[in-house]
Amino acid sequence: MLESAVIEDLRNNGLIGDRCPRVEALAGGVSSDVLLIESGESRFVLKRALPKLRVSDPWYADVSRNETEFDCLEFLASILPDAVPEPLHRNPRLNYFCMEYLGSGYANYKKLLLAGSHQQTVARRAAHILAMLHRRSWCNERVAAQFATTEQFWSLRLDPYLVTAARRNPAVNGAMTNEAQRIAATRLALVQGDFSPKNILVHRSRVVILDCEAAWYGEPAFDVAFFLNHFMLKAIHMPQRRSRLLTLAEQAWQSYQQTLGAPHVNAMDGRIANLLPMLMLARVDGKSTVEYLCDDRKRALVREFAHQQILERDHGLLDCIQEWRETLQILDQALIHENPIR
Repeated sequence: MLESAVIEDLRNNGLIGDRCPRVEALAGGVSSDVLLIESGESRFVLKRALPKLRVSDPWYADVSRNETEFDCLEFLASILPDAVPEPLHRNPRLNYFCMEYLGSGYANYKKLLLAGSHQQTVARRAAHILAMLHRRSWCNERVAAQFATTEQFWSLRLDPYLVTAARRNPAVNGAMTNEAQRIAATRLALVQGDFSPKNILVHRSRVVILDCEAAWYGEPAFDVAFFLNHFMLKAIHMPQRRSRLLTLAEQAWQSYQQTLGAPHVNAMDGRIANLLPMLMLARVDGKSTVEYLCDDRKRALVREFAHQQILERDHGLLDCIQEWRETLQILDQALIHENPIR
């Protein structure tokens, strides 16, 4: 149930017409309550951040990220209205905001990928949206001041992902800790912070981005590596679809480059290539692990590959993807020898 203060605020702002709206909990992430509110003809989503995230490790974050998310939705809506649900209302005092409910016709991109749907148009469109976010905010002092949320980004992303994984992998601890500090000190563009297939909805040709609560003005390479990482890890999880998944990663990077354009993109290739294996390792040994990668042998291979890539630090992004493709081919051959067809 909604608190009476929230109901009154919704009524006073014209979102509902009665004091007994229908409330349904929607499937969300680990960090927020996400509710569908229905009152008469009105249907919208209410979201409020949790002070403690729903993960096994202790993970706390300031609920002011609700404000950050609403600001990021508004910024994206101002440049690409179809790329986000329409932001409707916010109340920082009561720690919630409201946005458009898109309906059941939208499919979750993560579920599509796991089910074998690998349309290049979706990956390319998502990467285009990301590049537009970065391009339109690049070296923008006003946006930088609005999203000066480094402490929040550290608690939501850098500490639980890079720093935690670094502590659990002494061989690359120094490199990963230094990278976290470098990222925290970078100020180039508005970073969405959670650019993941689970936060992307697809309906026909429309691609919609959700969950901007980790938004921060900083290092755009983080968003690109974070997004591509999901294709890399799904490639080891689904060997029969590996080629298409890694092609999606390459296509997404190509689309991102085309939209962002020179000179911004020229220096990013190496930074993304260095960060990508660190994020692969973070999804195995950080606080937010991928739930589908349970096989110990595959997790060990991710660690081995990530360690090698992190310590070498002399490769481009496409090289990293190709070396992962070759590493997985070696794994396939080993499995064939261990389990020959009789």
